[in-house]
Amino acid sequence: MRLTINHFAILFISLGGLMGSMFGVSFFAFIFSFLGLLCFLFSMQKKEFFLWLLLAFSLLLLFQKGTLLAFEKAFVLSCVFGTLMIAISFVALAANNSHIKFLLQRFFSKKRSNVFSYVLGHISGALLNLSGLLILVSSLENKDQKSLSKNVILIHRGFSFAPAWSPYSYFTPIILLTFSNIKWFDLVLVAFTFIIPIFVLSCFILKTKEQTNISNDLIQKNAIKEKKALIYAVLFCLSIISIMSFSNISSKVIIHWILPSLALIWLVLESRKLADFFNNTKKHFILTIPSLRFEILALCTAGFLTSVFADINLNQYLNYSEFETLFKNSIFNTSLLIILMFTSIVSVMFLGINPILFVGIVSWGANMELYSSITAVSILVGSWGMFSTLSPFAAANLVVARASSLSGNILSFKINKNYNIITYFICVIIILCFHILS
Repeated sequence: MRLTINHFAILFISLGGLMGSMFGVSFFAFIFSFLGLLCFLFSMQKKEFFLWLLLAFSLLLLFQKGTLLAFEKAFVLSCVFGTLMIAISFVALAANNSHIKFLLQRFFSKKRSNVFSYVLGHISGALLNLSGLLILVSSLENKDQKSLSKNVILIHRGFSFAPAWSPYSYFTPIILLTFSNIKWFDLVLVAFTFIIPIFVLSCFILKTKEQTNISNDLIQKNAIKEKKALIYAVLFCLSIISIMSFSNISSKVIIHWILPSLALIWLVLESRKLADFFNNTKKHFILTIPSLRFEILALCTAGFLTSVFADINLNQYLNYSEFETLFKNSIFNTSLLIILMFTSIVSVMFLGINPILFVGIVSWGANMELYSSITAVSILVGSWGMFSTLSPFAAANLVVARASSLSGNILSFKINKNYNIITYFICVIIILCFHILS
């Protein structure tokens, strides 16, 4: 019974999100969004308790506004965010059934320098998302269960900041939705301001154990098919980048509609016959997408928070003019506020709370005009980049943990401890530089 309700929740969330991205806030999109969250509530799991507390708190704030439009906007934006996870899962569907994984595994087994491992982890994360990380770490074996391959560590760290600029990471459209004056190229520039010093930190500063074993049972595949798969992957990525950068199509429409369509075309080209395509797609709808329930609900919560905090009337809670004067006219005070906000986000990430949940709060600060949108984006880029190595519950951390037979706690608090500490201070410096220069 719970499984059936979960499937209906995914269906209603998808319908509400797709209608919201194409037609904006409407009554029908609101109804589907409401039914989707209601089905999620009826099949609630223990690990989702904190998310439901956030939703309940947001609803209390909404009741104070007392307008139907505010409710419709919050519920629709919630499903628009949640549907991002569903849409981007189609990239994994195409990549996991593509010959590109065999090409990546053999290509990686021939070269093992620090720089190469980091860059390959980063590029595969940007092009293939979590599928790229899974393909690379699964090609390595670790005979010593108490240590971790240097290459796996560098792949993991290389992946960490990749979703911050990837054209089809769900981080990208959420940022572009929240900060309408930010373009994709602006996001790339901000992201690489973080990536370059972290790259130097990972490859040339921190020492890691040399404990690498390349799996010897890689099967030789058809070289022509693998080259075609690489061409398909590159064309897929370039198509998304071109549409996102040189067209006036909304980022919501690109991610919700165009990206899954192109991913399915990629899957058709990689399938030996149409029966394989339909079977893989059916399995994705029935098994894979429902398994992403927690991630979908987390993004729904982020969307709800974003809508509520973006429209909140601050005069109800504080003397806005005095508060603005205190911070806006003092670069020192605003810098302290920014460090406090970033530190708070980083602190709760230890609990596994996805940093995108704080996009509403950061947007709230941006609407108060205490700092620029670029500063707000840099806060989110820095926290998002740290999430995959800092939190033992992050998806990327769990992928590496499964492949290495180590726990997420060991990866976060032991192997990557020094890296996380230094990365935190680097991020603080970069964020403050953006704040001062803007």
